[in-house]
Amino acid sequence: ARRLDAHACDSYLMGLYYQQNKRTGLDLLRSLEYFQTAIREDPNYAEAYAALAHSYLLAAGWEMMKPSEAYPKAKAAAERALLLDPNLAGAHMALAVTEQEYYWEWAAAETEFRRAIELAPNASMPHKSYAEFLMDTGRNDEAIVEVERAVTLDPFALGVRLFSAFVYLFAGKYDQATQACNAIIQVDPKFAPAYYVLGAVYEVQEQYADAIAHYQVAERLSDGSPKMSAALAGAYALSGRRRDAERVLSTMEEMAKRKYVSPYSLATVYAALGDKRRALDLLEKAVREHSSNLMYLGYSPCLCFKSLRDDPHFLKILDEVGFPVESPRTMA
Repeated sequence: ARRLDAHACDSYLMGLYYQQNKRTGLDLLRSLEYFQTAIREDPNYAEAYAALAHSYLLAAGWEMMKPSEAYPKAKAAAERALLLDPNLAGAHMALAVTEQEYYWEWAAAETEFRRAIELAPNASMPHKSYAEFLMDTGRNDEAIVEVERAVTLDPFALGVRLFSAFVYLFAGKYDQATQACNAIIQVDPKFAPAYYVLGAVYEVQEQYADAIAHYQVAERLSDGSPKMSAALAGAYALSGRRRDAERVLSTMEEMAKRKYVSPYSLATVYAALGDKRRALDLLEKAVREHSSNLMYLGYSPCLCFKSLRDDPHFLKILDEVGFPVESPRTMA
């Protein structure tokens, strides 16, 4: 076995800590720095390249980097890892996510997910990532099996537990989604994404006061993440608090002049406010930049886009993203 550089190993472990259990913008950026340090200290550290790829994917998913910046870097890191170790499950997993979310090569992505699980059947993350793919394609029963396997394999990974809540939400199992979020909050009361998902659980049940309260906490704990702000503004709009929604939207549009704000997030707010044309224009912009959040467009229970489901322009966008399996058009 190859002898690891001790300093590189320490940097890698610190990167994993910030990547897997913190999940604010600054923490994810710290994880990138630690993995890059590990690679400088040991240029042949395949696991560090795979972990670096995963952090870039998370940065794209949580809208901290532009897709055009994050995904090519993720793919390059994953491919470098595979050159060093062709049997590294984490690298196959990262490549799979990149193929799905940015290049929309769905069949190639599923092949890579299955390869990752084949190589590491008792590792949590490949099961979790494959569960997300299954959820995005409407295969909720399969997604639940995979994500529950992931939680069983690593019950203390907050990111994995968080994603189980997402899967339960998409499957309409709201009590289980709520329990998963509350279990995370008991362990770490400052874990912003748990409040975000819990807000979504309340929102789809039209319990807007509870949704707003949880989105407000998520926004505060995430240092004003545009993704959290968009969720809050959407809930304001859906609940009839139009002025509050427009206030948050205005703040987001000012922020977009200084840093990256996903057009997908802005589209959710305009759709909730009833401005279909502006929402569709922003979704078209999200398609042009290959926003990772487009993965949710087919099967998300989010109420923001309910009014667009039968619009020919919206259906055209779904076709461009190329969702496999059953057509998302069948959703209400």
